[in-house]
Amino acid sequence: MVSANILVGSLYFSTSAVCLPMQIRIAYIILSHAQYRNSCSYQIMLHIGLADCIQLLIHLYSGIGTLCGFETTTLFEIISGAVLNSSWIIMNLLILVLALNRLEVVAEFKVTRLVHPNKLYNVLSGMCWCVGLLFCGSYLTPYAHMEYDDVGFFWSLVGDPEMVAVMTKIEICCTVSCLITTFCIYVVICAVLLAKKSIFLQNTQNLPKHELRVLAQAFTTFGYTSVLTVCWHWGRHFLPDSWWTEIVINILWIFDNGALNPLLYIIVNRAIREKFFSSTWCKPEMKVFYLVAGRKIVAAESLYRR
Repeated sequence: MVSANILVGSLYFSTSAVCLPMQIRIAYIILSHAQYRNSCSYQIMLHIGLADCIQLLIHLYSGIGTLCGFETTTLFEIISGAVLNSSWIIMNLLILVLALNRLEVVAEFKVTRLVHPNKLYNVLSGMCWCVGLLFCGSYLTPYAHMEYDDVGFFWSLVGDPEMVAVMTKIEICCTVSCLITTFCIYVVICAVLLAKKSIFLQNTQNLPKHELRVLAQAFTTFGYTSVLTVCWHWGRHFLPDSWWTEIVINILWIFDNGALNPLLYIIVNRAIREKFFSSTWCKPEMKVFYLVAGRKIVAAESLYRR
């Protein structure tokens, strides 16, 4: 059992320790440049990145606890589990908000005409965090709480059986309804793009290519998260009945939090890729000055490269 603790703990800790700096690096790049910082889609993805970082910190704790063989459930563990699971729910809600943004930008479907897009998506993102706080509070009640299983090496909801069953159903309904709604939105987007004959980056004169790249990134994140959710809740019906199943799912969860989005940023965005692999942290945004008819015009270096 000691060897299992060392192996699993090392996997959890090392993957989290590698992934967390990647997320921080990407967040720094986005926050350092106005083109990204002021973009609605990147603001939403920053919220997703924050939820991912919170989960990665708890995964680091899981790795340390597994390595050290923590067996006694502490208040810190209960709080950590509540924060971890509620952050996962927040991430699912934010994925839905990002899909709404893609529907408005790519499919040119106006979600609302009464509110400025930035304000709208900031409010929606804030609501996602508020819902997450409600879930977090529910996981800290005397009737049910999150606990790390030091035998199976996974987090689970424990407590009063009836309350655990109710809260599990609420969690599943919330996450699955979000994912189904998100899927329907992407079906509409694909239908619109097909109608315009502009899918796969063809004939997109009226649609910036970076918006399609963000769409590809958002859809990939949604797809991975959906598969992971299905495996976690219903994997016992089709996955191998093995001690390793939950461990592999947890490692895939860590990859979802820390590796997936940074890799997608690097793949689809050349400017971010170059800055990510640069030897120093992001340089200040370059500005070029032109004198036109006695006026000084500032042109910022474009980061949306084609």
